[in-house]
Amino acid sequence: MGIQKDKNVTVSALFGVAVLLFFWGGINWFISGVEPNRLGVMLCLSGFVYVALGILAYRTRLLAALLGALLYAAFLTFECIFDINHGVNLLMTGLFFKIPIIILLLAAAVSPLKCSIKYKTVIGTLVIAIVISQGYLAHALWLNALWKTEVSVQAVSSGAEQSRRDFKNGKLRLYDFHGENTENKFSGRYEGQFEIWHAEYHPAVYAQKVAEEKWVEGYNQLMKLQSSQLSDPATDGEKSK
Repeated sequence: MGIQKDKNVTVSALFGVAVLLFFWGGINWFISGVEPNRLGVMLCLSGFVYVALGILAYRTRLLAALLGALLYAAFLTFECIFDINHGVNLLMTGLFFKIPIIILLLAAAVSPLKCSIKYKTVIGTLVIAIVISQGYLAHALWLNALWKTEVSVQAVSSGAEQSRRDFKNGKLRLYDFHGENTENKFSGRYEGQFEIWHAEYHPAVYAQKVAEEKWVEGYNQLMKLQSSQLSDPATDGEKSK
């Protein structure tokens, strides 16, 4: 009787992922010198995890494959958000290892399915297309979050600077929103010592809307802070000394 070949593709694929991770981590470790870097340690530890998943695949192939795919997706997500300014560039490094790992994980997940090679190929193609589309979506969301953060910081800073100038010139104002408005207008109302002005506002244009809201936020916060410091009894007492 001949030797029966092992047809458990999931086990072989997961062990293959472990080997690639060990090799990748070893290269990072070697390049970094005597002290191992964080990525090299993480890759080597991940290799042991995939060895364990390969052993698990002898009992339950689909579960082991799905766990392996989820863990690697979590690793890629962590790599992308680890450095918000260079996350996408960092994600694009190491493609020599990442692409084979993704192919092996895809083979590990598809092989337990009880269907013909033809359907497995179709499923694999659809999964790759979904992963690529989700990657582009994540990239777009990341850029949007980064853009919104930068716009918010600049707008708050600009509003605070205008508030500082107005306070110095004796203009005590607070801004609010009163629908779409093409220019700053005095509302005719007062709130204590402050004049209430309707701020310029273009809610239909998202980028302008965010910037204008953050500008008003920065302006009002600093104006209230400056006014409270000026009228603080403790501050007045210190000045009188």
